[in-house]
Amino acid sequence: MSQPSPFSQEQLSAYLDGEADPETKTQIDRVRARDGVLAKRLDALALDKPALRRAFDGLLSEAPPMPAAIRPPARAHQGWMAPLRMAGSAAALFVAGFFANEALRPASVSDWQDYATAYHRLYDEATVAAISHGEAEQIAQLVRASAAIETPLDLEAVRGTDLRFLRAQILAFEEQPLIQLAFADPNGRPVALCIFPAGGEPSAPEASHKFGVSQVAWSTGQNAFLLLGEASPETVARFRAALG
Repeated sequence: MSQPSPFSQEQLSAYLDGEADPETKTQIDRVRARDGVLAKRLDALALDKPALRRAFDGLLSEAPPMPAAIRPPARAHQGWMAPLRMAGSAAALFVAGFFANEALRPASVSDWQDYATAYHRLYDEATVAAISHGEAEQIAQLVRASAAIETPLDLEAVRGTDLRFLRAQILAFEEQPLIQLAFADPNGRPVALCIFPAGGEPSAPEASHKFGVSQVAWSTGQNAFLLLGEASPETVARFRAALG
């Protein structure tokens, strides 16, 4: 049986980015060669740009035409991008840059939801199984995410449902923070709650199915929420009560 990985998320991210120090790189290479669990974990983190672009191209081509809309006003979130590397994996770093710098479609109010859904489609049970963060690291991730969107997030807010909280990532869309809270359902399948400071009018939860993913979307006026994956009405109600 494989032992728990001796390497932190930051060490693995640096390794994938080619920025690990020589000693750490040699150690990871040695363990990766004999440890299938670590090899799968690295494979799950190592999203390459061409593959992700193809996934977005294929999924977004299925979307119906969207009406042009006024882009939400920019909000000041000073310093939220600085700790991004510490907040997530190499995949999170890549998607942040990809979302911020490349537009595959004309901007519209719902574009961020399509990108978040496409990214969620890349997750499967193996991806979820490879995510392992201790409580202290989860708390630190939630603190950074809270600062990014100026909204309180803590462990109490993301617990209390049948979903198991895994991690919080700070992604980006149109130079604004896009928070992804990752969960596993009781069967180990991926579920994500995405939070985006979209502004606009508050709205009640609305269920839909897009790109093969079940969705529930709602808004508080300050933030827009998108729950991706299978979740019960009780889970939606719990998140609304805890987060808005």
